[in-house]
Amino acid sequence: MRHQHRADAIVRAVVALAAGVLYQYAFAPYLIWPLTLPAMALIAWAVLGRGFWFGALCGALFGAGFWSGHIMWLTEYLGAVPWIALSGAMTFFCAFGCALGGYLTRRRLVRQTHPALIALIWAVVWTAREAVFSRMPYGGFAWGEAAHSQSNAPTIGLSSWVGLAGLSLALVFVSTLPVTWMLSRRPVRRPLVVGMALLVLGMLVPAWGAIVPSQGSVRIAAVQGNANAGLFSNAQPGEILANHLAAAREIMHDDFDVMVWPENAVDLDVLRSRQAHAEIEAFVNEMGRPLVLGSVTKRGDDFFNSVVLWLPKGMSAPTGLTDGGVDTAADSVVLGVDPTTTSGGPVQIYDKKHPVPFAEYMPDRWLFHPIAPDLVDLVPRGYTFGQRTGNFQIPTGDDAINAGVLICFETGDTDLIHAAVAGGAQLLLAPTNNADFGRTPESAQQMAIARANAVASARSLVNISTVSSSAVIAPDGRFMDRLPDFEPGAMVQNVPLQRSLAPSFFAGPVITWGSVAATVLLLVGEVVTRRRDRRLRQQVTARSGLI
Repeated sequence: MRHQHRADAIVRAVVALAAGVLYQYAFAPYLIWPLTLPAMALIAWAVLGRGFWFGALCGALFGAGFWSGHIMWLTEYLGAVPWIALSGAMTFFCAFGCALGGYLTRRRLVRQTHPALIALIWAVVWTAREAVFSRMPYGGFAWGEAAHSQSNAPTIGLSSWVGLAGLSLALVFVSTLPVTWMLSRRPVRRPLVVGMALLVLGMLVPAWGAIVPSQGSVRIAAVQGNANAGLFSNAQPGEILANHLAAAREIMHDDFDVMVWPENAVDLDVLRSRQAHAEIEAFVNEMGRPLVLGSVTKRGDDFFNSVVLWLPKGMSAPTGLTDGGVDTAADSVVLGVDPTTTSGGPVQIYDKKHPVPFAEYMPDRWLFHPIAPDLVDLVPRGYTFGQRTGNFQIPTGDDAINAGVLICFETGDTDLIHAAVAGGAQLLLAPTNNADFGRTPESAQQMAIARANAVASARSLVNISTVSSSAVIAPDGRFMDRLPDFEPGAMVQNVPLQRSLAPSFFAGPVITWGSVAATVLLLVGEVVTRRRDRRLRQQVTARSGLI
């Protein structure tokens, strides 16, 4: 009997590892989205009913199999240490979630709880784990979520009704149904049929952006300068700006309403550098239309990863915009900018609210410096967390559009996207800089996440990079235009605008935080029930001893 238990444990552990390896092929750059279903089914079979510690072991094996391959791009320039650290942390979080799943389902399987309820509990715990660890610690890492694997799948439309968290929950639930029936020693034919029916139904649900008419459009020019803007770039000051100016001048007289450049497209502080200010001012005034550009800016002692809205002379910003415009500390050293006027120049700034930990700022330097001093010293200063609104009011002729701005990895931050849509965003602009990751799958994975969030929010999204994965994405997830990687170029497209709120705007946060609350309540209830049962057993044992 002991040998059978040991053999069963080994088989489950191997299956958990294989499931993690399989799972990564559902994501970019492979995008074999159906593989999410068997991967979820296999890890559920390995974990459910096996208790806390064995669940943790299987979760760790699954996480190692998935994360070690999924984020291998971290080694491109930084070597093995950051890759080991991040994949190790994400593996730990995965192990913790699977441990909770094993713990919460052990007694329920023994007591023949309905298999559908067990599958739902597992799906809720999985979704809660994704929700929590995409936000913490240090702002989390919103990567590798089940819903992200569906960016090119017919199921992605469901996310505009229930949010990405709801889509993750649905995928895990459907995948787990036949597993829980099998573990309960019941025929699996019915749950297989039900699961397939639910999957087909999910595939037939249209995206909100596909069935709700757009409310107008804006013609956007997006420029990829193919600039070496990475952390270890040897570019001369002003070279990256020159690259984007060269690519932009090719289309500056075409028909469009606003031009968008990537994150870090201006490698000089556009608010303080005389050279950068003069070149941008001359370009925008000649173009005669607004420019949205990325630049590192300094105000006082703080550095920010910023996106700036720059207007040509003679174009007035929307009323009241100067209240959130340029800081006085910067204005004093910028030539030709009067912060009291609404005619031309930099009129609105968005500072990145979610800088990337260990890259754009170093949390707890005192703790990590003794561990990896050379790597920590690569981040000599950190960006300050932005506090400004991410909603740009961009003049377009006689009107203005409301554009939600997200910088780089913020395209995975559903809270920021929700806030932008709540602030009236009619579309999303996502300037990004993928130069640090070379030709690795990182940019493709980021693109998939941006695409999934475009559908979930029912908003068009313009993802414009310095080097790769630049695209215009429609609210239903279609690619309206794309640029070749590592080539300078530009896209000019009529981008649909949307004012209506998709059902996911309301359902997404409810499912996200509802899954977290439900997991906590299930855990508390399980602990209380086990203590009560233990106390009852002790009382029965004491009474039988007296007899």
